[in-house]
Amino acid sequence: MKNTTSFLLFLLTFSLFAQTNDKNKIALIENFILIQQQDSAQYYLNQVDKSKYTHSLQQIISSTPSYDDCYNFISKVGDRSNFSYQKLSKYINDEIKTPTNTKKIDLDFVKIKWLQVSKLRDETTIEAANVEQRKLDSYINQFESNDKNLQKARIYASTHQIVLYLIENKVKEGKDLCLSNLEKSIQLKDDVLKIMSLYYLCDFILLEGDLGGYIKICEEISEIESKRQFKTSYYLGNLIHTLDAYIYKGGQDEKILKLLQELYNGENTKDLSYSLYAKFLGNLNLNAPIAKNIFKQFEVNNLIEFSKKTIELGEETLNSHDLYQLLREASEALEKQGDLKEAIAVIKQSNVLIQKIYSQDLANSLAEVKTENLIKVKNEKLEIQRLKSTFYAIVIVFSMLLVLIIIYYLARNKRQRAQNNKKRVLREFK
Repeated sequence: MKNTTSFLLFLLTFSLFAQTNDKNKIALIENFILIQQQDSAQYYLNQVDKSKYTHSLQQIISSTPSYDDCYNFISKVGDRSNFSYQKLSKYINDEIKTPTNTKKIDLDFVKIKWLQVSKLRDETTIEAANVEQRKLDSYINQFESNDKNLQKARIYASTHQIVLYLIENKVKEGKDLCLSNLEKSIQLKDDVLKIMSLYYLCDFILLEGDLGGYIKICEEISEIESKRQFKTSYYLGNLIHTLDAYIYKGGQDEKILKLLQELYNGENTKDLSYSLYAKFLGNLNLNAPIAKNIFKQFEVNNLIEFSKKTIELGEETLNSHDLYQLLREASEALEKQGDLKEAIAVIKQSNVLIQKIYSQDLANSLAEVKTENLIKVKNEKLEIQRLKSTFYAIVIVFSMLLVLIIIYYLARNKRQRAQNNKKRVLREFK
């Protein structure tokens, strides 16, 4: 399995290299790093422009990375579409070791594990995320001081519990934890943690049915982001949340168009805009200038053509879950605009896709169970072999002891007989 994965990644690297821009070369280098082909990674790294990220790649290739370099690498690779996060998670566990310093916490390592937990929870299973969360908690709990980095680490680590509260619909517990984190973030003067706390708070505000409060928090996050030199990992999610809320509320067409254009023109977010454009078009008068401008942007004449084109484009780049979201929004838009025949056709596509998703998830789950069972059987066999070895060792030791005891008694009896013979001879001599 490992060889197959490496081979597939190897083929992918050459497919990427056929397109010569730096973005594809970076992806190629990342693939070589993941399959431990450092010489090839170095060769292609020499051909790209230098940046902060390429410096991190160089440190990883040279086997001298800091935890910050590792975080830069896994966050970049983890954001790639159509990429199995399980492969990256395995790389993290195999290559990024827990810090040995027990006096001072390493916040960059905490962020690595926090991101791993988040991605596993969102893209694989909660069970897989729980395993890594326990490792993160174990690392944090060994520290007793309450310095700023330790306080920050605890806020990062708490986000997994917040999401579990959200899944369990425990609004009060989740909201209270978010507000507690927000207060601590303000005290620590940490904008990233403040944004993170507000971002998760939004979900609980929405569960309470407070759309106005939801939008207000989304806008507050956007305001903080606008003052930062670099966007946080929550920037994209908040932009999509804001768009969703504006479209649902209505009457915010100019704001919606501005955010849609931002998403459409983003480096890696163009395909994510399709479903939101579809949702927006479903609420518009299709003869209005604003709708016609959108059709012109996509080089189509109507909603049916728009749906067909964006679905075709989405099938090339979107993962299964995002593609399903596009199909769902396209079908709803077509239905709202009276194109029922086309809406039904798209619904059928979405049903086929969702069956495929569940079948694949089931296959993956069965494969994981089968692997776990094989490992369990192997471990049981090893344990039986170990017990046999222990038993044989005990038998050998007891046998040796028995032999020594027999030798001792034989020697003792021999000495006793010799002494008795000597006494008898002396008596006869007398």
